[in-house]
Amino acid sequence: MSVLRSAHRRAPRVLLALTTLTALAAGCAGPADDADPIDIGVADVPSNDLGLPSDTAADTGSADTSAADTTSSDIAASDTASDTAVDTAVDASTADTGGDECPGAPGCHCKGNDDCDNGLCTEDPTSDSPFGKVCATTCVDSCSKGYSCVQIQGAGGDPVSLCVPSWGRVCNPCTTSKECAFPGLLGGACVDQGALGAFCGAACSADTDCDAGYQCKDVTSVEGAKSKQCVRKADAGASAPYGVCPCSPAATKAKLSTVCKVEKKDSTGAVVASCSGTRSCLATGLGACVAPAASPEVCDGVDNDCNGETDEATCDDKSSCTTDACDPKAAKCVHTPMQDGVGCDADGSVCTENDTCKGGACVAGPVKVCDDKNPCTKDACDMATGCTQTASDGTPCDDDNPCTLGDVCKAKSCVPGAPKKCSSGDPCVLASCSLSKGGKCDYKDAIDGLPCDDGNACTEKDACKSGSCTAGGVATCDDKNPCTDDTCDQAGGCKHTQNTKPCDADGDACTEGEQCAGGKCTGGKLKTCDDDNACTVDSCDKATGKCVYNGGAATGKACDDGNVCTESDGCKEGSCQGSAKSCDDGNPCTVNTCKAGEQGGCVATDKSGACDDGNPCTKSDACAKGKCAGVGKSCADSDPCT
Repeated sequence: MSVLRSAHRRAPRVLLALTTLTALAAGCAGPADDADPIDIGVADVPSNDLGLPSDTAADTGSADTSAADTTSSDIAASDTASDTAVDTAVDASTADTGGDECPGAPGCHCKGNDDCDNGLCTEDPTSDSPFGKVCATTCVDSCSKGYSCVQIQGAGGDPVSLCVPSWGRVCNPCTTSKECAFPGLLGGACVDQGALGAFCGAACSADTDCDAGYQCKDVTSVEGAKSKQCVRKADAGASAPYGVCPCSPAATKAKLSTVCKVEKKDSTGAVVASCSGTRSCLATGLGACVAPAASPEVCDGVDNDCNGETDEATCDDKSSCTTDACDPKAAKCVHTPMQDGVGCDADGSVCTENDTCKGGACVAGPVKVCDDKNPCTKDACDMATGCTQTASDGTPCDDDNPCTLGDVCKAKSCVPGAPKKCSSGDPCVLASCSLSKGGKCDYKDAIDGLPCDDGNACTEKDACKSGSCTAGGVATCDDKNPCTDDTCDQAGGCKHTQNTKPCDADGDACTEGEQCAGGKCTGGKLKTCDDDNACTVDSCDKATGKCVYNGGAATGKACDDGNVCTESDGCKEGSCQGSAKSCDDGNPCTVNTCKAGEQGGCVATDKSGACDDGNPCTKSDACAKGKCAGVGKSCADSDPCT
C-alpha cells in the first residue's frame, strides 16, 4: 500500500526502482513471480534497546510484503523502459532524497516499515527522527559519506542491501554488548572504561578503520571479552585514557545512561572511595557522573563510604567478650556476650596473663614476671609486646677470669676487659698471666725458633735460641722492578733507588724503545710490519719480534687491482685479481668494448645492419645512429569486428 500511495506522487521513479530490485531478486531466486518480497523486520534489525518504539507486526506483515508491491502492471510499465532509464533508477535508489518527498522517501522519519515507500524502515542513531528510525536507502555497493552499504536478511528470507550509519551505535552509553549490536555491522562491544562508565565501540583492526576523533584500541568489554574497538580519543593533555563521547540524537532522545563511579583519592593518589552512579545523555551532551557522596559507614545495609564493603566496622563495642553484628533490616547493632572463661585482653596489656571473659566483660589476670637472671640486662614489661630485656651497656661485670681487667656489659653480655699485661723485657723470655696462680705473672724461656728481632734491619728470619735472639739470613731487597737499584741499610732496611736503564715493559718483542722513568718502564711503540699489499695479513711474532706476511689468509677479501676493465676484484694467493668486465649494453646497434687506462671504461660504438625493434607493427628494421627502427606496417582489415 505504501508503494501505491507514492505512485501518485512520483510514479516514474518508484516504478523504475522497483523494476531494478525485482530484476536483482529474479537473478538470485528464479522468476520474479515466484520471488519472496523484500522486507526488513525485527528478525533483521536488533530489538530497539534504546527504549525507542520497536517495529510492530506491520513491519513484517503482509501489508508491505504482498504481491501488491510488485503487481504485473508495475512490472509491465518498467519492461518498456530503456537501458538508460534502468541505470537512472539505480542511481536514484542510492541518492539522497529531498525533503519534498517525505513522508515515505529514503531518509524520511518512520516508525515502522509501513511508513516507507520501499517498505524498509531502519534504525539511524544520527537522525533527529522522533522514533530513531528513517526509511532506508537501498544500495548496490556504495553509499554517501558516513554510511556503509551492507547486506542483511529481510523478513521474507531474501537478502537486501541498505545504507546504514558506518559507526552504528558507537559512543552510546551501555550496560551490555547486546545494546551495541547494529544491522549489518558485526563485533560492536560495550567497552568498559572504568570509572568513566561503559560505551559502545565498533570492531576494527587499525586506526584507519575508525572515524575522525576515534582510535582503534585493545579493550575489554563489560562481559570481560578482549577485542579491538574504535573508541573516542582522549583530549590532548587529559589524564583519562578515553575522550568524552558525544551523544547521538537518538541517544539523547532515549536519555541513554551507563553506570559510572565518582572516586575519592588520598594524598598518594590511591582510591579510597568509589561511589556508583549514573551518567546520561542530556540535551547539552553527555553529563557528568551523578552519585551519592561518600559518608561514614553506619549499620543500614548500604555501602555508605563507597569502599566496596557494607556495614563493616559499624557495631564494634570495643569489648572482646561480645560478638558484634549488624542487622541491616532492623538497621541496628546486636552484641552477644561470649561464654565465661574465654580468653580476652582486659587492659590492652600483655603484662597481665590469663585474662578471661566473665558476664560479657573481660577480667585481668596476674602480672607477668620478667626477670631473666642476666646482670647485663634491664628487665621490664611493655604493655604492647610483653617482657623486654634492654642492654645495660657500660655496667661493670665479672667474666670470672682473673687475667682480664675492666670487664663491662655490652649487648646483654659481659665482655672481657683488657688482658693483664706481663712483660719480661726480653723477646726470648715469655711472660704471661697464670690462671692457676690467681692472676699472677709467670716467666719462662721462649721455645727455640720463636721469631724475634736482633735490631739489624738487614737480617731476616731472626729466631730465639736458649733464651736469646739469634740473627737469621741476609735480608732480600729485590723488588722485582728493573727500574730501581736495590740496597740495604742496617738502621733503615731495604732501599729502592730509581734508575733510567733500558727495560721491557710488556714482555712483547714487537714493541721497541722502552726506557725506565720515575721508577716505571714506559714508552715504546709497536713495530711496523706493513708491506703495502692489501692481499696479505701483516703481523709481528711477539716471541721473536720478526714480521710475518701471510698472503693466503686474505683470500676472498675485496680489493681493487686498478684495472677499470675488470670487476669482482678479490684477493687470491696474496695478490688482487679480477674477472673481465662485461660491457654489453643490450643494444643490437652498438659494438661494446672496454678501454683500459685511467680515463678508460666501457665504450659503445654505433654499427649498421638489420635488427629487430621488437614492434610487430613495423618492418624493414635497421640500425641507424645506434638505434633500431623500422617502417610502420599497413594493418587494414575488412572485418569490422576486429
